[in-house]
Amino acid sequence: MYNHTNFVLLNSEPIWDGQVNGHSAPAGMYVYRLDCQFPDGTQTSYHESVALLNQ
Repeated sequence: MYNHTNFVLLNSEPIWDGQVNGHSAPAGMYVYRLDCQFPDGTQTSYHESVALLNQ
């Protein structure tokens, strides 16, 4: 659905704008995984679910 690689995350910068192929993503429950590598070389993964609500 969405993939973003090799980027630097800055404070308050959005990772995803809520769109898929140029259209708002459908409402529903989504699972995400975020694989991180920090400047000191350590790595970790975060995985959660999120509810997306459309108005």
